[in-house]
Amino acid sequence: TNYEGNTQFNLTQNISDITDATAPVQARLEYYSPANVLLSAAQIYNYDAAAMGAKPYIKVIYNSTCSDVVTFDLKYNPKPKVSKTQIAVCNETTYSLSDFKNNIIANSSNYTFTYADGSALPTAFNLNNLPLNVSILIKETATGCISDPINITFVKGNPTVLTQTNVSATICDDDTNSFDGLKSVNLDSYKSQFSSDANASFKYFSDAGLTHLINSPYTNTNSGSLLVYVQVSSVGFCPTVGTLNIKINLFNS
Repeated sequence: TNYEGNTQFNLTQNISDITDATAPVQARLEYYSPANVLLSAAQIYNYDAAAMGAKPYIKVIYNSTCSDVVTFDLKYNPKPKVSKTQIAVCNETTYSLSDFKNNIIANSSNYTFTYADGSALPTAFNLNNLPLNVSILIKETATGCISDPINITFVKGNPTVLTQTNVSATICDDDTNSFDGLKSVNLDSYKSQFSSDANASFKYFSDAGLTHLINSPYTNTNSGSLLVYVQVSSVGFCPTVGTLNIKINLFNS
């Protein structure tokens, strides 16, 4: 077995691995190309499958009239390949090495990663200047196969497109227990006014800094009004923030 792209094989085999013949039988090995050309010692050690063929064989000779043939099955382990060469980032200023590995190849723990020159990658990439190009090599631990140099580029991601960025609504405080301008509001019922993407994810915050996450339904704390900051994210896009401004009228107003 060789790695993809390398057609040079060392065909050398131990006689004991080929035959169980014992004294007084004296077996010897002869190596041949698929075209039945006897290989020299140098050709056996550096057999070029691209030039001479993918199915060389060994003739196991016991005596002048008795021999066996063992055919090689030359195989290639694939070089590591990445699933993507571009990583879109949003507001991040750094990007961890572990996230980088997991983002570009499945089962990343099965590989080692270096820069293309062989030097170690940082524990995190600085994203202050985009686009950022990183040239790497990936080595599969089990096979030893090394990728060709791979260029991964960090780019600024596109924002999620909103149908509206500011949604306003007026509802009634129809709670039967009191008419105080405070009402439990189903924030999810306004999703379609922000985005037509059924797979978009929504987060709700009570502050513009997006530090206080709230759930739906949510009861306002200021009588008669509710202002919610709505963060919408479509798959493959950066989050966009809109506002939901609800006026709450008293039931009898």
